[in-house]
Amino acid sequence: MKSSHDSPCNLDNLVVDHPEFISMAQRLDRLQTKELRSGLAFGALADRYIKRYDRVLNAAKLAQLVTEVTGKLCGRSKINDHRNAYRMYRLWRQKCGDQSPHLEITKLARAYGANKGAFDDDDKVKLCQRAAEQGMTKAQMKDEILRISTEKTRTELSYDIVPTIQNVKCMDGLDLLLDCDPESVDVVLLDWMYKPYMGGDKNLPQVHLPHDPAGHLIECLRAARKALTPHGIVALFVDHQSDPDERIAPALKACGLRTVDQYVWNKPAATFSGNTGAIFANNHEIVDIYRRTDTKTFPPHLKYERSVSPKWHSRSHRTTSERGVHPFEKPVELMRALISTVTVNGLVVDPFAGSGSSGVAAAELGCGYRGAEMIEEYVKTANRRISCAADREKETVEAINAALAGANAEQRAAIVVHLKNAGINLTETEEIKLEDAA
Repeated sequence: MKSSHDSPCNLDNLVVDHPEFISMAQRLDRLQTKELRSGLAFGALADRYIKRYDRVLNAAKLAQLVTEVTGKLCGRSKINDHRNAYRMYRLWRQKCGDQSPHLEITKLARAYGANKGAFDDDDKVKLCQRAAEQGMTKAQMKDEILRISTEKTRTELSYDIVPTIQNVKCMDGLDLLLDCDPESVDVVLLDWMYKPYMGGDKNLPQVHLPHDPAGHLIECLRAARKALTPHGIVALFVDHQSDPDERIAPALKACGLRTVDQYVWNKPAATFSGNTGAIFANNHEIVDIYRRTDTKTFPPHLKYERSVSPKWHSRSHRTTSERGVHPFEKPVELMRALISTVTVNGLVVDPFAGSGSSGVAAAELGCGYRGAEMIEEYVKTANRRISCAADREKETVEAINAALAGANAEQRAAIVVHLKNAGINLTETEEIKLEDAA
């Protein structure tokens, strides 16, 4: 025997049989509207104060402040959701002039946060309309945002390129940096010469040391700051085995550079320092990462990596069986990690190029490259190695297109700018239609 719950229910009959349901539904609607207004007022207040005290206040700090003052837990995500909902509500009123569609705070917030795939204000308003008309859930709104984003960015650019590698020149690295255009360099690698070569390979020529290595480095840092793009970095290889020159730290601050990271090269073979009484053999080297003090945002192509490198073999970058090409040579993998983390096809400058490991990495990544080296024999070695790497045109093209594959329209535009600034020749442009995600 079927129960009353199993029989089909007609809403019209339900209202006729139970007229009190009408007042109940209206009351629920009033409560839901009141809750929405309270949430929008919360978001408006949070947005106002975060903008007013933007130097000292953000969503996380505001949430912590509310929790400490009231004793009630308030999370950063709640403040961000209510702020985005208020912004979406205000945007709707500006575009349509009437009240926002009847959507919950979280749905309004999701609509306003739909900025991937070049979402503009009209797209956000239309998304709210469809969500209200079709009664979308948050998951359905997420799928709809992905569909629209895919449709807007379904035309991908594919570049058939040959990188313009400016080979290492026999010149002072300081002159090379001074010759760079302002705000044109994405990565400056400073593997500077601070001590003579004390190794046992007598066939290698001695490295060039300026009369005042630290003073020369300070001048290079000043020139690098002027040439650095807003999102560029300076990678400074530091001598952790000896006392640093006291002039370097104040000079960095004075020229407008600040340290943001340290990258540790995990060397496979430990070496003793030249200090008297040294106890430990060091199997690591440190690279200090500096950025401009007036830049607070992340690079547009930032790729998060671990701060300690894998244990690369220090000779794994060689293309031949030669025993040694430079007394202080670095692995290509190390240079590739430093370059690829912050830029795609940007310009790399190495004033102390040595055997050209940085140039090989730049060529493999499709980046523009300029290098300087004072010893003529090392200049020839570096140019030969970079030429071998630059000949691998197919791998370079694949690397460029792989970087473009996951980029949206805004990121692709930035990549195109980097290509032009880095001196990359675009020999052919082709449109590729992706399959519609729907």
